[in-house]
Amino acid sequence: MGIELKSVDRSYRANFLFCIVLLVVLILSHTGFAFELLTFESTTAKYTYYLNAANEQVKHGTDTRYYTYPTVSQIIHWNHGQQHGLDEAWYRPHYSYGYVKHWEKNYQNGVLHGSSKQWTQSTGQIESFTNYRYGLLDGVYQKWRSAPDFSQYNPYYFHMHENATYKNGLLHGAYTKWITTTYTSYGYTYYNQRIKDQEGNYAYGKKDGKWKFYHSTESSPYFVKSEGYYSNDNKCGDWRYYYATTGGLASTEDLGPCGATYPPGGGGPLPGGYSRI
Repeated sequence: MGIELKSVDRSYRANFLFCIVLLVVLILSHTGFAFELLTFESTTAKYTYYLNAANEQVKHGTDTRYYTYPTVSQIIHWNHGQQHGLDEAWYRPHYSYGYVKHWEKNYQNGVLHGSSKQWTQSTGQIESFTNYRYGLLDGVYQKWRSAPDFSQYNPYYFHMHENATYKNGLLHGAYTKWITTTYTSYGYTYYNQRIKDQEGNYAYGKKDGKWKFYHSTESSPYFVKSEGYYSNDNKCGDWRYYYATTGGLASTEDLGPCGATYPPGGGGPLPGGYSRI
């Protein structure tokens, strides 16, 4: 008798699992997962798609866009209506610059994930390099800036403008920023010179640790303007201030002890006027 009950029980379980699988198949077949790929094609675009239960287009596969066929402006990859994979774009062809790539971005399930690069049209040099993790900046963050130089020998100067690191969408780590300027000193004109503007460190999106700021006046663009410490985006500890003309020490300031910089949602109370992200 016991053997018969066990046999019935096994049969019941097998039938139950079969019904579940069949139900899942039926649901998927009515929600757009069982689909027939169709193709849209014109002089400005070509992509594949399928129709969902509401008879709406859902892009799936390669989506190529044209300025006018066959000159490609952008190539996007889709996965069930979400950008997934490489997104590439090109500037419109120019009689002076030619046909130059504009950007490369990586997506996963509809959000930026991985490296992103952007180039200038005029020189084809890289303009920015960033990294994303599930839609948030995470890792290297670098930007360059170009400026025309009227010297016949150097048609373009191209300098790094910003060098930083992000973590979970917040600045976190070493940070340096430059400016590009033209200035005159002792009768000479210096075109499009890269001058350091500031350097320091971030923790969880807030200035933290030792920082330096630089003068950017025409007469003395390389002297340190001020240096000191930050904690939770607030100045603290000893600060020093310097003359723009000579770089000599002008004054000092004691702003009290530095505290800790906490991650969002953690640690002790923040100073008045500040809130955790």
